[in-house]
Amino acid sequence: MENSGVPGPDRLINWLLDHNASIQGIRPAVIPGSGLGLLAVHALEKGQIILSIPSSTLLTIDSPYLRKLRLPQKWTTHAKLAVTLTLWQDDPKSPLQEWRATLPKQTDLVESMPLVWPDGQHFLTPKAASHLEEQRKKLERDWNAAVSDAILADTSSTRKTFLYCWLLVNTRCFWWDYPALPKHSQKRRKLSQDPQECMALCPLMDLFNHSSQGCEVNFTKAGYTATCERDYAEGEQVCVSYGTFDNDFLLVDYGFILPHSHDPDIVSADAISLDHHILPRCTPHQLTLLKSTGYHSNYVLHSGSAPYVASSTSWQPCHRTEVALLLLSDSKESIWRAFVEGRAPQLQKGQREVVGQLLARVCEGLQEEAEDRLRSLKAFSSEDEGRKEENERVASTENIERGGEEKGIPPAAKKTLEMRWTQIRDVAARMVEDLRAS
Repeated sequence: MENSGVPGPDRLINWLLDHNASIQGIRPAVIPGSGLGLLAVHALEKGQIILSIPSSTLLTIDSPYLRKLRLPQKWTTHAKLAVTLTLWQDDPKSPLQEWRATLPKQTDLVESMPLVWPDGQHFLTPKAASHLEEQRKKLERDWNAAVSDAILADTSSTRKTFLYCWLLVNTRCFWWDYPALPKHSQKRRKLSQDPQECMALCPLMDLFNHSSQGCEVNFTKAGYTATCERDYAEGEQVCVSYGTFDNDFLLVDYGFILPHSHDPDIVSADAISLDHHILPRCTPHQLTLLKSTGYHSNYVLHSGSAPYVASSTSWQPCHRTEVALLLLSDSKESIWRAFVEGRAPQLQKGQREVVGQLLARVCEGLQEEAEDRLRSLKAFSSEDEGRKEENERVASTENIERGGEEKGIPPAAKKTLEMRWTQIRDVAARMVEDLRAS
């Protein structure tokens, strides 16, 4: 493979090649707005294996270095990997020295990750905020385990490093179900039952940025491979798909969101939660019905393959949303149950009109919420930006160290939040317009 042209990654590439990796037709490059990524050096063909990383270079709970640490079995895999990276920071013989130049810096994570935004959580969507709280609990669980078992010192500087390493694992790990173990072994069955335990860090492979469609990534006990899912032109960025996730999940777990496409033929993986606009409208009896039938919560607007109404937008409510709105329409319970149980698989014309009217009101509330959040963000940003942005960066960098709650939102975080609420506002506005016109 030719020189990457980017200072730092060449050391990792040479190390990987010395360990029998195969790197064909791609190179690391700085992608504006996305950090490091991988570009096609020349035209690539569909089906071409462009990257093969041997298992000996991975970091998993079965890696020799990690096994030597004898970390407690009760710990999560996330905690074990994060602690290993923490201990590696000052170990000149660790593979991290080759890997380090390709990893994001702490300041990059401050800008992108809601977990370390000092004041930005207030501006997250309710769904993102709920997921963020789950992440915070996992972080505290893993940190407390490392400190209580006296593996790490309970100091602010150590916590700063651990938090950084914990986020590296969270944003860069790959699915790994320990294929070297016998398929039916008790250990493999136990580990593979919990997705949180199936983690591996894979050098260079972790430079692939996310796209809704991308190269096919596979693994065996020999390691990982990446295969082109289509042809690529010289100079084109080569991506993989991290999974089918909405933008709220991507923001909390990975620190970015995807733009909405204006191409009606492209179906977005994004979904916009309606729970906080539907559940408060329900009576206690209606909530009981929804819970008893398994239809409580998880109401979303999503991008479908066909318009919900005769309009240009492809956004539509999911089936669960229709179930909840039909119940709110005061339809007879027998009619509602027939729809829930599939005996009446589609809404009748009159039912659809009533459900559409209710959906329009819900989307009006969603639009108002988005506009209010955008106004608040603008007001938050309208002070002396030159002074405030520097203060925010300092406050955020300190926040990652001590876990405090200082005032401020990193500048890049503001842009991401504004983009997210603009997406929600625009989808809600189009839905209201289309539903009113139908």
